Amino acid sequence: MSIGRALRMINPSTGWTVPDAVLWYYGNDLTSGKWTDRTGNGNHATFHGSPAMSAADGMTTSVGNMANIPDSPTMASSGALCAWVKPTSIPSTGFAIGAWSPTEYYLGINTGGYCLVGYASKGSQSPNSVSLNTWGHLIMRWTGTQIIAYLDGSPDLSPYNYSSSTSASQKLWFGGRDDNDLVLRGQLDDVWVFDEDPGFNVLDDIRLNSPGSHA
Repeated sequence: MSIGRALRMINPSTGWTVPDAVLWYYGNDLTSGKWTDRTGNGNHATFHGSPAMSAADGMTTSVGNMANIPDSPTMASSGALCAWVKPTSIPSTGFAIGAWSPTEYYLGINTGGYCLVGYASKGSQSPNSVSLNTWGHLIMRWTGTQIIAYLDGSPDLSPYNYSSSTSASQKLWFGGRDDNDLVLRGQLDDVWVFDEDPGFNVLDDIRLNSPGSHA
């Protein structure tokens, strides 16, 4: 049995209980007009503009239509970001999840459709790419010593080494930056953020077993 199925059996009413998960959004699950954080941490995302919401496809992001939470997780010694994305166009690099100052970290796709990740000016790119109008699963994993990009479970085989301890306290944005730059044009769903590295087995099991999984 997968860890995802086991965790849902433990807590079937709310789904998963995953250690170190700071937030989790999927579909059009809303609380008081905000995208609901299913971890119970109360990190409900505030919308900017009027992004469309769908039970099957999550949030449709575009210029002026994004979301954020006020404070980013610290990710002081390790962490992870993951999300499903379905790009409808890639005129430039688009971020699914990101925070920028004073310490940047992000998860997105570049103009070639590759998963692009970074933390504290270090980065990694997946070996394969997602096609337009096709769902792909993105992961940025910082183990504490390496920053690794994954697309559909396949990792960058030459990840960046990074082991410094740092933290961030800026807003965390979903679907682009607050200056309407680096916007993800398409759908964004099953968004997870961890403030410690949960390990690839957990992250890949989330990919395979999230309630809105598009695999």
